[in-house]
Amino acid sequence: MYTINEAKRGFYIDFEGTMKHPPSILGVYSYDESRSEENFTQYVIEQALWPMTAYVPEESHGYRPVNTESITETLTNIRQACFSEDRKIFAFGSHEIKEIKKLMAKGNVKDDFDWWKENLINIQPLARKWIQDNDQLEEFEKLWKKYPEDGKFTLVNFKRFFDHHVPVNLAKGKPAKAIGEMRKMLNDKSGDISKLTPTKKRNWTRMLRHNWHDCQSTRLLSIACAKS
Repeated sequence: MYTINEAKRGFYIDFEGTMKHPPSILGVYSYDESRSEENFTQYVIEQALWPMTAYVPEESHGYRPVNTESITETLTNIRQACFSEDRKIFAFGSHEIKEIKKLMAKGNVKDDFDWWKENLINIQPLARKWIQDNDQLEEFEKLWKKYPEDGKFTLVNFKRFFDHHVPVNLAKGKPAKAIGEMRKMLNDKSGDISKLTPTKKRNWTRMLRHNWHDCQSTRLLSIACAKS
């Protein structure tokens, strides 16, 4: 389905948000090996969170989220970049394509969704097949038995299996909580970020870092699967 070089050059996307709400954040990651340079953009989709793009903590490694007034236009630009730069695009799991379908339906751009449905590569089933084909299922089972709360063939367990270290404070579930809390506090403070507590700012930063880790880990996983 794709080569090692296509995995290395690919775009990697990951949504963050809360249950029963449209996605709040879209992370888009790529890496230029010729320059040893990564490119990462986080689009703030949810208007209530737009004030946070003015806050750039050191822990975010200099990345600064940007507001997007039209997520469908942003997705169209990503699609066009895939075409013009001859790149594949990847995600882990079916969540991204489901959310894109909803977003495209709202924007009445069905043709764009047809492209995404055909071209967005879900690395999860490919990674699962890699585990089985390389006789690693028994070792992988040890992980989901040790961490049953994290599910089976989940990204967090693939991170553990391939030793992609992610700090505990960036664990699964915490990004959604951080977004929900920030949404409420910004609403309570009329969008004034100077009135936010240090804890809420710290949790916001951790959410951004979690999004970066998910994109980067999906890339490393895609490369590993392509090598087999």
